[in-house]
Amino acid sequence: MHLLVVRHGIAEGRKASARTNRDDAARRLTAEGRRKMKNGALGLRQLVPEVDLLASSPLRRAADTAEIIARAYGELRVKQVPELAPGGGVDRVIAWLQRQRARGTIAVVGHEPDLSLMVCALVCDTDNPFLELGKGGAGLLNPPHRVARGRIREQLDEQHARHEAADVRPESHAALDLAERRRRTAEELEQEPVAENHVRGQRHGRHEEPQEYERMHSHPGIQQDVRAHHAADRP
Repeated sequence: MHLLVVRHGIAEGRKASARTNRDDAARRLTAEGRRKMKNGALGLRQLVPEVDLLASSPLRRAADTAEIIARAYGELRVKQVPELAPGGGVDRVIAWLQRQRARGTIAVVGHEPDLSLMVCALVCDTDNPFLELGKGGAGLLNPPHRVARGRIREQLDEQHARHEAADVRPESHAALDLAERRRRTAEELEQEPVAENHVRGQRHGRHEEPQEYERMHSHPGIQQDVRAHHAADRP
C-alpha cells in the first residue's frame, strides 16, 4: 500500500469566516487556495499516476481540496472519513488505514498537526512530530505489510508539485533523512551478532589468553565501537 498524505489548501481565516457567521468546519478555500490546489493536483498526478481511494476530512476546506484532486484524477469519488477531522486521533486513523490496506494507493486529505503526528508515527513510531506540512503540502509514504510503521518513499514539496501546492518546510527534509538513517542503523544492528561478555578463567591449570572482543552499542542514530583489551597477568 502507498499512502499519499495531503493537507488542505489555503482557506478563509477564522475572522473572515466569523463575519459571515460560518463556523470553523465551514471555512472554504480562498480563490488563491483553489488556484494553487488545482495546479498542485496536476503535479501530484504526474508523480502519483493512480489513486485507488481518496479520503477526506468532512470539514469544508478539506472536502474542497479533495474534490479538486478528484477532478485532476478523472472524477474520483471522495470518501469522507470522520477520523481525519481535527483531533480525530492518530491511533484511530491508523486503525482505519489497516482496514484499507488492500486498496493499493490511498490518498488522505486532512489537517495539521494531525497529519504530521500520523506521518511521524508511521515513519519511526514517535509521538513527537519532526515535520510540518504547509497548506497544500503532500507526502508519499510506503508503509510495510502491516500498517504500524512506515518508510518515507518520497517527500513532495513546492518544486515537485509545480511550485504551487506542496509547501513542506525545508528543515523537514533533513529531519526525514535523519529518521531514515536512524531506522536503517537500528535494522542493521539487529541483524549483526553481538559478542557475549567473556570472563577469563583457568583451564587445565593454566591461564587462557583472552581474545579481543568488540561490542556494538547503539541508541537511535548513534553507533559506538567499544573495544576491550585484556592482557594476561604478569608474574
